[in-house]
Amino acid sequence: MLAEDRWGYDVMRMGKMLSVFFLIGALVQGFGLRALVPLAGERNLARAGHALAAIGLAILVPKTPAFVLWIALFFISTGIALLTPTMTSLLSQAADEEQQGRVQGMNQGMTGLGRSASGATMGAAYDHLGPGTPFALSALLVFAAFLLLFARGARGRSALPYTH
Repeated sequence: MLAEDRWGYDVMRMGKMLSVFFLIGALVQGFGLRALVPLAGERNLARAGHALAAIGLAILVPKTPAFVLWIALFFISTGIALLTPTMTSLLSQAADEEQQGRVQGMNQGMTGLGRSASGATMGAAYDHLGPGTPFALSALLVFAAFLLLFARGARGRSALPYTH
C-alpha cells in the first residue's frame, strides 16, 4: 500500500520490488550466514539483523523520494535474513533438549499469531493515523527486541522455569 500511495507503484513494480526483497534475503541466508556465523556469532548477527530491520522500517516513516524505498528494502531484507535463522538457533540453544520441540512450536505459533494480528492492527494504524505509523510502530518493536538481546547478554539457557 505504501509504495502505491506514496510513489504510485503499480502491481508490476511492486512485484519487482518484492522479488528484489526476497533475492536479497536468499543471498544473505544462502551465502552470507555460512561465512558470518563463525566470525561474529549468532547473537551478534541477531543483534545486527534487528538493528538493520529497525533502521529500514524507520526510514519508511517520513515521506521520502522513491529511491529511499530501495535503501529501506535492502536494510529490512538483510536484517530479517540475519535475524530469523539466528533467533531460531538461539531459541533452540536456550531450551533444554527435552523442551526444544515445545519451544520451537511455541515460537512458530507466536510468530503466526503476530503476523495475523499485525495485519489488522497495522492496517488500522495506516488508515487512521497515517502511512508512516505502522512502520514507526514496527521499528520500535524491532528495536525493543534488539535491546532485549543485549539484556540477555551471555546468560545462556533461559532462566524461565519449565512447567508441564
